[in-house]
Amino acid sequence: MAGIDRLGAAAWLLAATAATLAGCGSNDPVVTEHPYPDLTAFCEGVAQAICNDTVVEACYESSQATLDSDGDTCIETYAAPARCNPKGLGYDKETAIGCVDAYRRAYKDGKLNVAELEAIATNCEPTLHGSGVLDDSCTDNSDCDGSAGLRCVVKAATGGSCQQQVTVSAGNDCADKNTVCEPGYYCGSDHACIVRPAVGEACNASKPCLEDALCDGTSCIAKSDNGVACSADDQCLGGICSLVKGTGNGKCGTQVTLSPTAGDTCTPLLP
Repeated sequence: MAGIDRLGAAAWLLAATAATLAGCGSNDPVVTEHPYPDLTAFCEGVAQAICNDTVVEACYESSQATLDSDGDTCIETYAAPARCNPKGLGYDKETAIGCVDAYRRAYKDGKLNVAELEAIATNCEPTLHGSGVLDDSCTDNSDCDGSAGLRCVVKAATGGSCQQQVTVSAGNDCADKNTVCEPGYYCGSDHACIVRPAVGEACNASKPCLEDALCDGTSCIAKSDNGVACSADDQCLGGICSLVKGTGNGKCGTQVTLSPTAGDTCTPLLP
């Protein structure tokens, strides 16, 4: 397949280390080329990471005769800015290697689970980031400059703002605009972190349920077990609702296998 070598980032790191060691004791500057110096190179790198043979075979239903050409099409398709960076976000090359590696690890087996998707979000939010500076209003992390460590912190009374997020433990004060409570807790009306409501207890937008429950608007209801019908990820204990493309219906599980019929899992990779 054409484009950047899939091991390019690792090779760059090895080369940079070797160059640094070679340069010890010398006054000559050592210059090594970054594998993803700009957005174009980054998008090519992500496309290479995603479009491995397993993924291409699944999404393109490739034969051995068409695998290489389908792989090139997959890379060319996802490397386009409209696919790689649809929101037109800013680019930070210093965090790009970790982002590309997160995509590579997630897509290597042609299946995606919650942990892998969360790893992509964690590693890539600083790489493709918004322009919001400290205290700017926001609705999502992508509104903020993730390369500066900013995240969108939402408060019930004031809405979201870009902050250097600080996690607060149970029982402690969460009134400051940059604070969020540890998992399993929310910031109560008395500005202290208290445990989230369980199944059968009252809930609302500012009083979210525990992770194994879903707020139906007034009370927490149990999320569905694997194999149960669903229409959205947040309905499922396993965190994944594997949809049938074009129907809006699916079944709960812990992972989704990429397929032309599995929701939109392959859509960004197809022309």
